[in-house]
Amino acid sequence: MPRPVTEELQGMEGEGVSRRKIKAVETASDNYVEIRDKRMKLTEQEVEARAVLIQKMRDNNLTEYVYQDHKVLLVPGKDKVKVRTIDGDGDGLGDDE
Repeated sequence: MPRPVTEELQGMEGEGVSRRKIKAVETASDNYVEIRDKRMKLTEQEVEARAVLIQKMRDNNLTEYVYQDHKVLLVPGKDKVKVRTIDGDGDGLGDDE
């Protein structure tokens, strides 16, 4: 949630007294913070979804599962799962962990 914009004190103007205001930097900073905060929330959801996938793989005693154009690999002995996108030849095109 963005913080409210604070206003400068009245009468406190002039060189050496007030901060320089560069609207472009402030706007870019606000945009960055908003996007960063959204990414952080998505990261939390990704961690939860990964934990569910690991548990489902373990519940079904699987270390590898292929469906459609995805290959799911559970790394034995670790809490790590990889989901790869595969092409028609079975070669991995991308890595998603």
